[in-house]
Amino acid sequence: MDAKAAQWGLGAATGAVTAIRNGGYYRNYQYGAIISAPSGSLFVSHGAIRGEWAALGFENGIMGYPSTDEVGGLRDGGVYQNYDGGAIVWSPATGAHESTGPIRSEWQATGFEGGILGYPSTDIVTGLVNGGSYQNYQGGAIVSSPAAGAHESTGPIRSEWQATGFERGILGYPSTDIVTGLVNGGSYQNYQGGAIVSSPAAGAHESTGPIRTEWQATGFERGILGYPSTDIVTGLVNGGSYQNYQGGAIVSSPTAGTHESYGAIRAAWQSTGFERGRLGYPTTDVYPVPGGTAQDFQGGRVTDINGATIITYS
Repeated sequence: MDAKAAQWGLGAATGAVTAIRNGGYYRNYQYGAIISAPSGSLFVSHGAIRGEWAALGFENGIMGYPSTDEVGGLRDGGVYQNYDGGAIVWSPATGAHESTGPIRSEWQATGFEGGILGYPSTDIVTGLVNGGSYQNYQGGAIVSSPAAGAHESTGPIRSEWQATGFERGILGYPSTDIVTGLVNGGSYQNYQGGAIVSSPAAGAHESTGPIRTEWQATGFERGILGYPSTDIVTGLVNGGSYQNYQGGAIVSSPTAGTHESYGAIRAAWQSTGFERGRLGYPTTDVYPVPGGTAQDFQGGRVTDINGATIITYS
C-alpha cells in the first residue's frame, strides 16, 4: 500500500491498515487512500472522485469497490475511475458524478464524453413519476423509466418536451432515442403519449392523439402536409382543436372527427370563418370528384373544380 501511495503522491500514512466489507482493506494517507479490493488488487482513491465515492457510501454504496485506478487523458481534461457498480467521472467544467445502470449504458451508446451529451453535470436524480430517474449532461439529459427505458433528451426536442411538462405532461417519458435522417433535415423522438417532431424550417412540435393519427394517414412529413409548424391548439368551439402544418392543418372535433385541411378548399373554408362559420367543422377528409376534389363539412360542402371553389350549404 505504501509503495502505491508513494507512486501517486498521497503523502504519509495517517492511519493503520483497516479491514472493510467482504475482505477488503484500506489505509488513509495525507492526500487520499489506497483501497485493497476483496480480489487483493490495490487501487488509488483521492481527490474529487474520492469525494463523490464517499458521498455514495464508499464500498458499501451503489458503486462498491474501485476496479481501476483513476484514468486521465479524456476530452477537456477529464478523468474517470471504474467501480464494481459503474464509474465516477470528473471534468474541470462539471465536477465529479457517478455513472451507473441504464443511464450509463445509454451514455455509452451516445459516445460517452466524446458524444453529443458531453460530461454528466449532475448526479443521477431519482423519485420521478412511475419510478423514473434522470441525469443531466453538458448537452442535455438521459431520462430513464422502468416502462420506457433510458433515452437521451437533447436540443429543440428536449425544449419542446420541457414545454409540455416533461414526464408529467401529456407525452410522458421518451420511449425511443432521437431519430434523425428525415426529409429536409428533420428528426423525431417517440414518447409514451405520442412524439415530438422537429425540422429546421418548421421547428419542434408535439404530435399526439387523433391529430397524430390523421397526420400518419396523410404520410407524416412526407405527405401533403409536411411537418407540423405549431403545437396542438385547443379551446375551439364545441371542444375542437387543430395543428398547423407546412402544407395546411389538421382539425379535430368530438362530433365531426379529425380531418386534414389544405389548399383551395381550406382557403374557402377560411373565408366562411373556419369552424365558427356556417360550415362548421370538416366531417370528411378531402376526396376526389370528377374534375377536382371536395370536402364535406357539418354545414355543407366545398368543391374545388379546376381551381374554382364552390361552397354549397346544406
